[in-house]
Amino acid sequence: MRNRNKTHQLNRTAAHRKALMRNLIDQLIIHGRIETTIVKAKELKRYADNFLSKMRKNDLSAKRKAISILRTKDAFKKLFSDEFIVFLNSRAGGYVRVMRTSVRPGDATRLAIIELTGKYEPKDTKKKAPKKVVSEKPVKEEIKAETKVEEKNIEETPKTEEVKAPVEEVKVEEKVEEIKEEIKVEKIKEVKEEVNEEKKVEEKKEEVKAEVPKEEKEEEIQPKEEKKEEPKVEEKIKVKAEAPKVEEKKEENKPQEEKVEEKPEEPKE
Repeated sequence: MRNRNKTHQLNRTAAHRKALMRNLIDQLIIHGRIETTIVKAKELKRYADNFLSKMRKNDLSAKRKAISILRTKDAFKKLFSDEFIVFLNSRAGGYVRVMRTSVRPGDATRLAIIELTGKYEPKDTKKKAPKKVVSEKPVKEEIKAETKVEEKNIEETPKTEEVKAPVEEVKVEEKVEEIKEEIKVEKIKEVKEEVNEEKKVEEKKEEVKAEVPKEEKEEEIQPKEEKKEEPKVEEKIKVKAEAPKVEEKKEENKPQEEKVEEKPEEPKE
């Protein structure tokens, strides 16, 4: 009979299994999420919920218990930080959850993700480089030097303004003259273009007028040719109509000639 089926032996001895759970909970606190097999994840969930519920008190006994279980200082600092303690006190239990993911290709073992629940998002564990401490003496000297330079600039500003004013007026006048000249040149170009366009329009009108009389002459010539051709057609029709009459007359004349030939010759006495 196999008793205590609730726990998993994981094919390890008690000491080995205990060390495994300590390493996993250490990494879970640092990273907030780890991926492992389903059996290990279920066993870690039971172990982590019991451990984190004891850390809610944030007293000396809790810290001693944490030191005996956790392996790194980073995990200990993060466990007792203000953010993590608020996260633990925000709920009565269920600090960890397990989610099944996929199958490991090597040995077809089912994998799962175990992570901290709630809105807790662990920050990066990378150590930031310490800020360089700057001594106060050079800073004070720089401030004094800057104030002296500003005083000198304030004294010199009115002189420079008086000198630059007439120069700026001269430049403005030159720009105004240049703009006027450009406007004149553009107007001249526009006038020339208008004149050229008018000339082209007049030339087109003259060409149209020259083409109109040519077309009228061609139209006058065409009816004359048509009038000459009409009588020719009528003459042909008349000739064709007269042709059968002439043939009939020839046929009438032929039998008379034959009759004349058939008369016998009278004997001479």
